Amino acid sequence: MARILVAESDRAIREFIAGILAEVGHDVQTCGNGIEASVWLASSAIDVLVTDMVLQGTQGLLLSQHCADLGFRRSR
Repeated sequence: MARILVAESDRAIREFIAGILAEVGHDVQTCGNGIEASVWLASSAIDVLVTDMVLQGTQGLLLSQHCADLGFRRSR
């Protein structure tokens, strides 16, 4: 299965999404903001990033730019 990073500031939503993904066998990591996600992405390989693009302040935009710099492709 896939290694998935869930970046979501709302803890209940983050845990809900992570729980569903883990139940079907994915290796799921979570973080609560864009800064944590950027740090995580710099040190670990993932297959999928699930995030809310409207993270606190400008963190969603910064995370999006960081992902683009790393060569991630965006999908909806």
